[in-house]
Amino acid sequence: MSRPGGHMAPITSRRMLDELWRLVLEELVEENPTQLTIAPLLLVCKAWKTCGQSLLYRHLCFSGIRQLRAFYEHLFFHATEGRYPGLYTQTFTLWTRGLVLQELSHYVPRMLGYLHNIRAFHAQELDICSSILEPLDVVAKRTLCELSLTLCSAEADGAINLAIVSRFTGLKKLQLRMNWGADSTVFAIGRAPGFRMPRLVSLALSSPRVPPVHEFLAFLPRCELPALTSLDLDFPHLTADGTASLQPVFEKLGSQLRHLSYNVPEAARLPQTALVLSPNLELIEFKTAAPSIDLIHILPATIQQINIPVDFSFSEGPAGVVRFLNDWLAENPADCSLRRVQLTMKGLQRFDWRTVGLVSPVFAGQLMTSAILLGARGVHIIDGFKNTLIMVAASQLTGLCS
Repeated sequence: MSRPGGHMAPITSRRMLDELWRLVLEELVEENPTQLTIAPLLLVCKAWKTCGQSLLYRHLCFSGIRQLRAFYEHLFFHATEGRYPGLYTQTFTLWTRGLVLQELSHYVPRMLGYLHNIRAFHAQELDICSSILEPLDVVAKRTLCELSLTLCSAEADGAINLAIVSRFTGLKKLQLRMNWGADSTVFAIGRAPGFRMPRLVSLALSSPRVPPVHEFLAFLPRCELPALTSLDLDFPHLTADGTASLQPVFEKLGSQLRHLSYNVPEAARLPQTALVLSPNLELIEFKTAAPSIDLIHILPATIQQINIPVDFSFSEGPAGVVRFLNDWLAENPADCSLRRVQLTMKGLQRFDWRTVGLVSPVFAGQLMTSAILLGARGVHIIDGFKNTLIMVAASQLTGLCS
């Protein structure tokens, strides 16, 4: 409210400035959601400390049992004084394999009791059992949008965990890792009801140590996922029989998929099944190696982007990328709408046009040649930073490359 003379009251002006600083700090935290981002900023001045104090609790990440214990005691101490900073928490992450299941089951459920506004829970490197999933369901059933975890392989009934996960009907992103071996056929997965998640957009499934069991693959077609557009399959031990078990999944969900990513052995022949049943794909990502020439003939005409990994640890990695690009130029599929080929790398590394010449000069030269030839046909090769080598229109390159 303004004073009669037209000047804003000091209290109102102070509140507006505090709100402005809070919005600025929030933007910084969202760009890099870690406590290391916000903590130094709170030391700048008292105003920033007051405005940004709650942001310290926005994204929580724990890598050891001492951190868990200390933070639980911190929450308990504040609760005794009527303060609940855990209400500001939106992301809860456990990311180290050094945490013992028994210790997790002791501290995490107690901490969750103070965190009632969680939107994302990540524990993909750890076995999570029902003793943690049940409390998470109690406090975050209505608010949780992202969930990534490894379903505990030590429990007697895998269907229990699946049933608890199915309660989070508001999820938009779900990542499930399973280490269920052949003995998991005694689990009651075959009788478990399918997920009914009307808002789920992205689903990632992983079985990194053993082939996915048939009972779980047969469980997937019973799921109701009307909004699903992205599917990521990490099945490095998948067999041809496993691919046959996945066929009903693609028969049900294939037509609605726009993004497919997979890591499967070539012998499993997943593309021959998945791509035929996914006619509306716009992006396909290969996780381990560049695809063979046979895939070019079965790609849907709607494909706009292909992601291909580059592995410099062995010579065949870069050579496979060049071979695929040359095969694409030779085949020249006229009915395909491909516009981008993105080169990726494993882990947190990103392929960079600016440094590839230092790593592999020969590969860089071959790649530049392919980039020019593909650019003449309207296809751009981009790196992990979305940079492309060719920035001119395809029509200007046609005369040069003819």
